[in-house]
Amino acid sequence: MSTPFQKKSPETPSPHPPIPAPHPRPPTPPPPPSLPTSRRHHPSPPPSPPPTAPTPFPLNFLVRTPLVWRGTASLRPPLASPAMAVDLTPAFHVALYLVFLESLLFFAVIMQTKSVEPGTHSGVARYFGLVFLFQALASLFLALGEQLYKGYFSLYFSVMAAICIVIAVCFCVPAATAVAVPEPNNQCLQATVFIASVLAILLTTFAVSGHLLAAPDIPYLNLFLRRELLGAIGGAFLVLAAASTIRMLRQLKGGKGAFILLAGLALITAFGILWTRLEPLCKQTGAGEPWPPACPMPATFDHNFMIAVLIMIANVLAAEGILRLMAAGSGVVGYVEIIPV
Repeated sequence: MSTPFQKKSPETPSPHPPIPAPHPRPPTPPPPPSLPTSRRHHPSPPPSPPPTAPTPFPLNFLVRTPLVWRGTASLRPPLASPAMAVDLTPAFHVALYLVFLESLLFFAVIMQTKSVEPGTHSGVARYFGLVFLFQALASLFLALGEQLYKGYFSLYFSVMAAICIVIAVCFCVPAATAVAVPEPNNQCLQATVFIASVLAILLTTFAVSGHLLAAPDIPYLNLFLRRELLGAIGGAFLVLAAASTIRMLRQLKGGKGAFILLAGLALITAFGILWTRLEPLCKQTGAGEPWPPACPMPATFDHNFMIAVLIMIANVLAAEGILRLMAAGSGVVGYVEIIPV
């Protein structure tokens, strides 16, 4: 037994080595002195990302894009729900080809009459002949654009149809001037009628078209552009009707021809107003969608087919009136029958 005063044995050493003391951290060097502002080193820009494959050109760069008209929200109606801007009815396509052939025939008849009768009014023959020519081209391109939908060819033909419509509307201005003021020496009145016609077409194109609910079916064109084309066509009809009325009220030859031309314009205008009422009701939202039940027209012969047939009837009246105006310009009262040589 050990006593409290017994000397303790020395402790056994630990098997683990002793932990060394941490080394002191070296002092942080002071920052280098800054260079002058003009020689200060700017960091290099971050590397640019690797090039990506080019995005293919979109087919629908003109299609129903939700355009934002800043400050004009109260002037233009909102866009309707996305719907097809194409009519796939075969009867409508056939009617467009018939309009093309008829308009091309009237263009040839007017040009032939102008060439075989040197006394005919050159202004009426020239400008109305060009109106019929570009109407024929617009009908042809529109029919091809409708039938070739979807694809690049449909896009190109649709744009060409819109361009031909604009050119035909532009030629309606000098044509109306030639109808209202056939005298070549009355340049002041001709300039007045010309300027008034231009202003009327611009007004219907950019002001009145914003209140329209209908728009023609032209593939790959947005809603606002199609409405403006419809407004321009309506303005051209209005200008020609006013010119025919002025010709009837003046003490000049060609009153009967102006009346027949006015009758054709009144016919197409009346049924055009009916078409603007039917078009929103007969709009399909897709190729496989059922025919809208609110549309009073059948799907086989729709509202577009109706207006195409009426365009052909109105073209007959307009061509008869134009030929009478040409004969009146040559000093002959009434219509001169065209006999091929």
